[in-house]
Amino acid sequence: MRRAAGRWRMGVLCLLFLMAMSRPVDATGPYDGIWFVTQHCPSAGFLGTIVVSITENDATATYFGATFNTVLFVLNSSTESWNVDLGTRICSTMEGQIFTPDGTAVGTFTVTFPNPTSVNGTAQVDGYSCSLTGTRVF
Repeated sequence: MRRAAGRWRMGVLCLLFLMAMSRPVDATGPYDGIWFVTQHCPSAGFLGTIVVSITENDATATYFGATFNTVLFVLNSSTESWNVDLGTRICSTMEGQIFTPDGTAVGTFTVTFPNPTSVNGTAQVDGYSCSLTGTRVF
């Protein structure tokens, strides 16, 4: 019963995520969209695919004490969790901080976009080093 409730909750989260991402936004970045990213953290024993929505704007803002012009909404289906990453993109490199929904900083990330449809990089999350590789879905 508990597993069914967890799957139902994740299904609702995925549906809400897709609905929120399908509405029009004032995004201007070349990497805006939905991405499937494989996150591999060998020291934590974690290997999974996360769904990332990237939205970029021309202007910078400050929130949670971080200055950013790019917001990444990250949905992790294997742990049934989500987080918000705030970063700054310069050319094809994006760097930023990883935050829990309540604003607690839990790590940093650096990614590079070798082309408009792929990404690779690293993240430091809760003291663990993780590699990231991904593909743009739309």
